[in-house]
Amino acid sequence: MNRVHSFGINFMRLLYSTKPIHYSKMNDIAHVDVFESDILLIPFEAGGHKSLFVVVGAKYIRKYQQNLFQGTRPCIIHFDSLTSRCSPHKAHNVAQRLYVWLNVLWRSSNNTGDQFIAPFNKRSLPMIQPRGKYTPFTYLLTDSL
Repeated sequence: MNRVHSFGINFMRLLYSTKPIHYSKMNDIAHVDVFESDILLIPFEAGGHKSLFVVVGAKYIRKYQQNLFQGTRPCIIHFDSLTSRCSPHKAHNVAQRLYVWLNVLWRSSNNTGDQFIAPFNKRSLPMIQPRGKYTPFTYLLTDSL
């Protein structure tokens, strides 16, 4: 079991160009069970600018929703060196695409076709955008999650 899985820089571009019903069959993830990893590193590139989306604790989402998980709250952390006003990345749109992707994979891994099963959303897996003095490394080490 890998605690951290890192996707390639083109992963998000592929996610945007693929219909959600085909997500579980994408070659980049066909061999990876994302729910076995504690942390998913997803680089994003748009407009010549790169940033990083980190999905923390996706495998614990159901336990967290049932108040059975006592660890760090599952979330998406978006690390971007530019401020939101200057960044070409619409982080909430990217997070929305990640929610759809995770929900499709969740249904696939649990053998259910029920489209109403969607444990990943902005409330259950909020997106955090650290600003100011925090670097990605120091932010991950704090208890502010």
